[in-house]
Amino acid sequence: MTLPLIHWHFITISGHIDLVVFMTSMWKLLMMLGLPLIFFTYLSASILGSETIDGQILLEILRVSSRKQLIQAKFITMILLVTAVFMLNMGFSCLFYFTLMIPSGNAAMVSRFSLQLLLISFSDLIFLILMIAIAFFFAIDKNSFQATLFTLGVYIFLMFLAKIDGLNVWMPGYFSLTNSPQFSVPWFIYHLGLNIFFILFFFNYTTRKFIKKQF
Repeated sequence: MTLPLIHWHFITISGHIDLVVFMTSMWKLLMMLGLPLIFFTYLSASILGSETIDGQILLEILRVSSRKQLIQAKFITMILLVTAVFMLNMGFSCLFYFTLMIPSGNAAMVSRFSLQLLLISFSDLIFLILMIAIAFFFAIDKNSFQATLFTLGVYIFLMFLAKIDGLNVWMPGYFSLTNSPQFSVPWFIYHLGLNIFFILFFFNYTTRKFIKKQF
């Protein structure tokens, strides 16, 4: 039985690659280009920055009873959005794999490193959520553009630390910013917990500051 797959003859693919490597490579390519980082940090800074700039009018019109619930809703929305983009990227990569790689004869069996690659991609997602939390933090006192620049500054600083051997393994974003991270389950659990800790730290601090802020 032959599947009705699309054959794009203007694309030439050499070498063999399995489904998981293809999906995670497409996600890593986006992360390397910085597209998700720039887009989501600016969007996060915008939706909170607009609240602090025009917050008095919005709060009076919408009659928001709890500022805490307002900022929580915005943050959860951003988490759902970035997760949806992550899942869509994986889904489209899977679709392209079946329409490009299999017909070209370059498909391969899933390797033993597949779970490791998926966990690293998941670590990228959590690190991106951390950047969103930092953008929220800066957006309390800065406008959208300034908050985005400060968040990118933090990202560049972490990239610098990621190049220092011995120190990089302890810093947030190790699996996302290091070219060849040494993967192990204990280190993955450590960095997952570290990123979640900083996400909660920045978000809780931002929430308290937002509640006390005078509009």
